[in-house]
Amino acid sequence: PALAQRAARRRCWLSRILQARRRASAGGPTYMLIADKHRLENQTKVKLLAIRETELELYVQNCRQVGFVAAIIGGLAYFSFLYTKRDYYQEAHWFARVLYVTGLTCTMSLALTIVLATTTIAMLGPGLALRGPDGSMNTAVDGILLEFELASRLFSRCVQALMLTALAYFYLHHTGYWSTPLLLTALLYGLHRMMARRIEVVESTFPLKAIPLISGAFFAPTGGGAR
Repeated sequence: PALAQRAARRRCWLSRILQARRRASAGGPTYMLIADKHRLENQTKVKLLAIRETELELYVQNCRQVGFVAAIIGGLAYFSFLYTKRDYYQEAHWFARVLYVTGLTCTMSLALTIVLATTTIAMLGPGLALRGPDGSMNTAVDGILLEFELASRLFSRCVQALMLTALAYFYLHHTGYWSTPLLLTALLYGLHRMMARRIEVVESTFPLKAIPLISGAFFAPTGGGAR
């Protein structure tokens, strides 16, 4: 009787094992499809993350270049205050002197603002992308893009302030003949219009607009359409 009970238990265990194997083999293709789906999702996320990382490096490099040029312009504006000690500045009309100092002050202030903004972006943006929670790469890239748009517009205003300073410098050397200052003013105005036109063409050709957020998921969080 004991041997018969052991044999019955063995047959029961074997039948259970065979049933479990049959169930696993029957559901195998479904499990494989789910695994393939997760694998494709992970691969897509990794590829999209690599693209966003390339964008991050591009925008950070652009911010550094703009900040470098702005620092040079700010230094030029700072050293231009030395010309206020010249005799022609002291003898010039008060309006020309005020315009010259105002232009230099605006140029230097805008340049320092751009340097501070671009330096902060280059320091904090990659840190958020690397150490932030999930989705921080998209947040960092879109935020850097918005700040870079603002820095670009400030850089345009900085160049305009520098041109205003150059206009005031023309009139500091005014000695009674209006032909030379007026000719230089017309030349400077033409250059300003040409620069503004070129900026419009470049902005329309290469718009700096934040792209829509792409998470890499195949479906929306609510189970809606594909993304």
